[in-house]
Amino acid sequence: FNKKMDTSADPRNNFLRYASGVWMDKVKIPSDQQDIGSFRLLKENIDIQLSEIIHGASKQSNLKPFTISQQVGDFYKSGMDVDRINKLGIKPIQKDLKQADVAVGSPKALAEFNVDLMLRYGASPILNVIPDVDQKINDRYILQF
Repeated sequence: FNKKMDTSADPRNNFLRYASGVWMDKVKIPSDQQDIGSFRLLKENIDIQLSEIIHGASKQSNLKPFTISQQVGDFYKSGMDVDRINKLGIKPIQKDLKQADVAVGSPKALAEFNVDLMLRYGASPILNVIPDVDQKINDRYILQF
């Protein structure tokens, strides 16, 4: 650990610099990211593994019905079926669009519509706000959209 420490820094004044100073000087945060660290690297590794599982399941045609692999493969293929998606158009979300037209007329109705979407879909395409630590200035909170 001491190879990553900046022992010239006073730990009483700047413990982060003391504990990680050499590492902070050497590691550059990619311009398209807010941070870098073990959790980001872990996430990237998991994303690769999940991609392999999803693509593998989608390429198999002899899976037993209702198994997890069969469901994952079918779900992925349905999202990649551009011809079917284009043919359906907005038909699958037509009801939501009609509700949105009504909800726009009133802040209360819009809030209720947003909650309804969150309950049905697990997220809202209208607004998702999460207070979180600012990744560039970690002593303050910002709203993440």
